[in-house]
Amino acid sequence: MKRGFLTFLSALVVMAAGPFLLFAATYLLTWRSYPVKATVETDSNLPRVVLKQMTLHAETFGPPQAPVLVVLHDGPGADYRSLLPLKSLSDQFRVVFYDQRGSGLSARVPENKLSVQQALEELEALVDHISPDQAVSFFGHGWGGMLATAYAGRHPQRTASLILAEPGFLNTEMAHKILPELSRTSAGFIFNTTLSWIKSLHIQEPDREAAADFVYSQIRVQPRYHCPQKLPTAESYWRGGFKAWKTITQSTFTKQGQIAIDFIKDPKSFQKPVLFLISECNTLTGKTFQNHQMRLFQQVKKAEIKHSGHEFLLDNPQATLAQVRSFLNPSEQKPELK
Repeated sequence: MKRGFLTFLSALVVMAAGPFLLFAATYLLTWRSYPVKATVETDSNLPRVVLKQMTLHAETFGPPQAPVLVVLHDGPGADYRSLLPLKSLSDQFRVVFYDQRGSGLSARVPENKLSVQQALEELEALVDHISPDQAVSFFGHGWGGMLATAYAGRHPQRTASLILAEPGFLNTEMAHKILPELSRTSAGFIFNTTLSWIKSLHIQEPDREAAADFVYSQIRVQPRYHCPQKLPTAESYWRGGFKAWKTITQSTFTKQGQIAIDFIKDPKSFQKPVLFLISECNTLTGKTFQNHQMRLFQQVKKAEIKHSGHEFLLDNPQATLAQVRSFLNPSEQKPELK
């Protein structure tokens, strides 16, 4: 009887100690340096723009007097690194890139400065700074397409045209269609998240948010957005912004947990040209989803990019740039009107 009790007690100790031993072993096995890029707050060599006391990582290419194309990256919480091939348009346009607040290499900010409304106000300030007297065109990728649409709805007279590269949901109806599909609970995702978190425990610099940003960068890629053989890696981007992703996403929900947001409240009020870029591989916000969203606009065209997932300019930059240039330049052939 006593021996049986001791055996049972030993088993309990092993069961209790097992997870701790596994954690300790993984922690030791992953003990190395995991570099996280510094932001404009600590790296004085990074190009930047200061808007309303907010320091943003930003670059501009092209002649000062050329028509302006503002590039809005995906996210919330991503950066513009994967969109840099657009700078080849600088032979005809003034191409403006920036990492949104709390994202990429821009300054990190408190949660009370992270919301859809504040992201939109930041964009308004940027446009006023870059092009105070002329309307601008926008290239919006994913979340960036949502922001561009919201700006165009508010300021149609300041918007020359929109290029929407598989934008996320543009109204509450489309949000209800896509949000249930975004949940990830697979064993592989949980394992990768856990392993990334353990690795992040070794990160102490360059700032307090580096560890959380590292984890977000490792897990943010959703395979269903991409071609199986062309999955982007964490190295495809500079640095994720975990707090920006979490806080801005949460700001789209009511206190009751319901989503209620329309990025373009009166579609008929916007009469400018719109181009939708649609990839071949995206099974989440690809062709079917975007065909529904296109109905929100009056003057809309679409271009389907073969051999590409959601990261158009990584997967097939030549075809993507050709469609963008054709749309922006009326002297060149344009995509078929839909």
